Amino acid sequence: MIKSIYKNYRKKIVIVKVYFEDRWYELEAFILDKKYLQKLQEKNSDCKGAFCGYGVAVKDFKNPIIDFDRNNTYIQRKITGKK
Repeated sequence: MIKSIYKNYRKKIVIVKVYFEDRWYELEAFILDKKYLQKLQEKNSDCKGAFCGYGVAVKDFKNPIIDFDRNNTYIQRKITGKK
């Protein structure tokens, strides 16, 4: 069931491109509350590496890049199929 939800949902994820300080950045338009992500990490503390579930799909579940610090940010990159 969850895989079918992601399969249908992934077509609707929006990537916003922002030009800032002479460079283009990709910002995923799907936002997760930090407390939600922290609780999810606590509940799945045995997870090392990639994680896909509950609105999150990242290669490094313990250290996902979700804050903009002059970098591309994604929380569902694995779902979108981008590398």
